[in-house]
Amino acid sequence: MSESVFSTRLRLVMEEKGMKQAELARLVGVGRSTINKYLRSSDKTHDALTVLKIAKALDVNSEWLYGAADIRKPFYEPSIVDIYGQLSEAGKKELYSYASYLLNKEKESVKELPHLGLTAAGAGVSGCDPFYETFKLRNVPKGADHILTVKGDSMEPLIKDGDIIFVAKTPIVENGEIAIVNMDGEITCKKFYMKNGVIELRSINPKYPPLIS
Repeated sequence: MSESVFSTRLRLVMEEKGMKQAELARLVGVGRSTINKYLRSSDKTHDALTVLKIAKALDVNSEWLYGAADIRKPFYEPSIVDIYGQLSEAGKKELYSYASYLLNKEKESVKELPHLGLTAAGAGVSGCDPFYETFKLRNVPKGADHILTVKGDSMEPLIKDGDIIFVAKTPIVENGEIAIVNMDGEITCKKFYMKNGVIELRSINPKYPPLIS
């Protein structure tokens, strides 16, 4: 059984680049058996998306690799504008409708939250800045009211210096929860514990001792 143009060109480029079947399979996201089949098959009806991924991994144009063109070029992934231009009028309307749906869905997921300044993960920092900025954010956790920037390493490795965290206002904090606490006008981020009316604020980083209030 003779090889297809695709199989021949696929083998040629892999040999030029010194790429093994296992490596190409990993880059494309398929099993090695799939690449082996493509290298040996005379079948011309391979999965178009897989061919595109192979072409991208090998940096050759998919049209040449598949045998639809004679000129070999570097890989080019068509933009949405290129695809739109090749559609029929009915296809363009369908694409436009779906794109509008996705755009509206993304807009719905955006939420504006104020950035109220710094919270310490170490020594406390002074109270939140009343002149805050507002940011448009995606994937905002349910109930989040504002965001703060962490300063310090007392909550590492979970929360690192410079991280931006979401904060939800709540009248009650359970033992063991991470909370933003105002201690005499200084804002700090710690794990909260209360026993017999005594508040203990613990760091995750063991080099910081607990704060007792």
